Amino acid sequence: MDHPHIIIGGGTYGCFTALRLAERFGGDRVLVVEQEADLMRRASYNNQARVHGGYHYPRSVLTALRSRVNAPRFLSEFAEAIHSDFQQIYAVSRRQSNVTAGQFEHFCRRIGSQ
Repeated sequence: MDHPHIIIGGGTYGCFTALRLAERFGGDRVLVVEQEADLMRRASYNNQARVHGGYHYPRSVLTALRSRVNAPRFLSEFAEAIHSDFQQIYAVSRRQSNVTAGQFEHFCRRIGSQ
């Protein structure tokens, strides 16, 4: 007997993974477990505008580079769900930040995000 595929978390990645597994194994073989009453109500709901090219990982160049490499695929696969009709600004706090403005600028140049 096949075991069901269980996805913990009904956010963007959990739902995407569940859909892909359902395509491959059938929808009755996939279970999404979410603590909220509806899907997409926690991190995915709160961070819905965080489509980016890696710039918000200034302390992890590797993560930033991976984001930059994967951004075009993400933008292509989820184009119908992405709004880009607004200006996006990323700011670095002058006080109590782990990264200075100069470090952030250097980081953006290093990952090619500037």
